[in-house]
Amino acid sequence: VSELAVQVIHLSKRVDTTLTLVHRMLDEATVRRPMVHSLADLEATTSALRELVSSNDLVVRRTLSNVDYASGQLREVVEQRRSELDSTLLSFNRTMKRLDNFTATLEDISQRINNREGNLGQLIYDDQIAIRLRSTLSNIDSTTTELRTNLGKFLSSSNFNLISVLSF
Repeated sequence: VSELAVQVIHLSKRVDTTLTLVHRMLDEATVRRPMVHSLADLEATTSALRELVSSNDLVVRRTLSNVDYASGQLREVVEQRRSELDSTLLSFNRTMKRLDNFTATLEDISQRINNREGNLGQLIYDDQIAIRLRSTLSNIDSTTTELRTNLGKFLSSSNFNLISVLSF
């Protein structure tokens, strides 16, 4: 019996220690009061949500009804105009393919110009061509000026007649 009494005393102390720890964990300031406040907040939020849903029930129903009506109207239009819509979509797809091809061609041209290929690439990037082009234009300008200045002399010379110019 004394051994049993020792075990009971030992278990009693363990239960007492456990209850003390549980009481400390669940004390008023750290657990109970915040939990009561949280539950009160949850209840107030739920109540406000119920009131919001209840007061806007008619608006929500009307909105859903309008969405349903608009959806039906859209469905009707799509069914009535299906062939036109299909044709438009096919045309749009063809246009997009052409645009893709055009873009690819434009990228190819741009790359060739950047690589200084072709006349345009050389004209843009080769300084010697630009110099020669300026020189040619300058020569054309001076020749034109000279022709304007000396045209009278040229036309009055014995070696020139208007018929030979026209037959040329």
